[in-house]
Amino acid sequence: MTESNVTSHEDLLPRAIALHRQGRLNEAEDTYRELLTADPNSPDALHFLGVLKHQLGQSDLAIEYIGRAVELEPAHAGMHSNLGNVYMESGRLAEAEACYLAAIELAPDFADGHCNLAVVLRARERPAEAVAKLRTAIAIDPNHCEAHLNLGQIDRDQNDWSSAIDHFRAAIRGRCSSGLRDRGTQNLVAALCRAGCADEAIAELRAWLDAAPDNPIAAHLLAAMTGNGVPPRASDDYVKTTFDLFAASFDSVLEKLHYHAPKFVALRFEDFARGLECKPVVLDAACGTGLVGELIRPFAQTLVGLDLSPQMLRRAAERDVYDSLLEAELTGYLQTTDSRFDAITCADSLIYFGELEEVLCAARRVLNPGGFLCFTVEKIPPDTRLRDFELQAHGRYRHRASYVRRALEQAGFIAIQIEDMHARAEAGEPVASLLVTARISAPAEESSRGSVGQTGSGQSRPELYPSV
Repeated sequence: MTESNVTSHEDLLPRAIALHRQGRLNEAEDTYRELLTADPNSPDALHFLGVLKHQLGQSDLAIEYIGRAVELEPAHAGMHSNLGNVYMESGRLAEAEACYLAAIELAPDFADGHCNLAVVLRARERPAEAVAKLRTAIAIDPNHCEAHLNLGQIDRDQNDWSSAIDHFRAAIRGRCSSGLRDRGTQNLVAALCRAGCADEAIAELRAWLDAAPDNPIAAHLLAAMTGNGVPPRASDDYVKTTFDLFAASFDSVLEKLHYHAPKFVALRFEDFARGLECKPVVLDAACGTGLVGELIRPFAQTLVGLDLSPQMLRRAAERDVYDSLLEAELTGYLQTTDSRFDAITCADSLIYFGELEEVLCAARRVLNPGGFLCFTVEKIPPDTRLRDFELQAHGRYRHRASYVRRALEQAGFIAIQIEDMHARAEAGEPVASLLVTARISAPAEESSRGSVGQTGSGQSRPELYPSV
């Protein structure tokens, strides 16, 4: 190999890393591969190509590439830690823990390693060990944003609002990415609200907006807190930003909150599907990570998942239960698509809508005769003096049952059933919600045969108040 070729190959790694940081992933991948063609055992190229593959949702390949890098350079703590990150986000917690332990054994002052290990320990329900590791991370780096954020969340889960607030404030003062700073501020605002400090929460939101005037989360939460400029539904930017940030921890967080909405939506869909001669074509609207899709797949001929968040869709793809996945805003898609469906499921998506008329009319448009709709919303108690819906301080809407029924009727739905349920727990308390099912008219000949959407005879409906 000539000297010029060696120099050229040495230039490839910094060029690939620069492309990677700029988000030009296809070009970065091509450059990493060019380097690996010249030097198949380049640990840095293997490592960063693995990180890139994980970003693209190809976690198995990421593990293969980073694992090879670790074999070639076993004393590199950062490689062990990144391999742990992939295992963690793939739900392989024991392997993630082993990687993080290896990282901090190699580099005892590696604050990120201690923090990452704490996240796994927390997920494995070992909170005391997690707290100890987070305190170690902070002792190494007092301004470690993510360590303070995680400690604040542990305090929040224990209803220790004062300590949680202190840690969240420390998190947003630390050195961290804009995404982590946003998460920290959002957690701080929520903790201040729970502690009864609404004025301080509003002040934090105003400061957030002053620093980032276009931030959709700050704008939405300020409207929720003050009641000024409340939108008819959450903006696309708010939903996309919120769930892109939430995607990695979505399933584990909701499991801790005893999240039952997908199960109940799936049960009602199963009631519908069992009465059909053929399996239905289904749209899982706002499918998230695929919690509903996984449950209804056995009863669907074709299952399409739709979501606005690319990171949530990436998680959904890993479940391998959808025939196709689409990135789009729900109402716009329903108003413009040429596709038609026998059923639409929608678990906890319409909690980001205030006005329901437009989205329900759009849903009616794409349903075949005899079609079925099932969704959940949070419930306004009937004895409260509120209008048809309200935007709550945490950013979700809740609705009056009478309004939900009226909006469905106006959209042309029939056979409307609205049941009380508890979708999840929040701060240890069940969240009052509504499970809604509705149909559209079937042709007379289909109705007379009883072949479209008839519930199986003798099937009882399960209790909708699971313990939390």
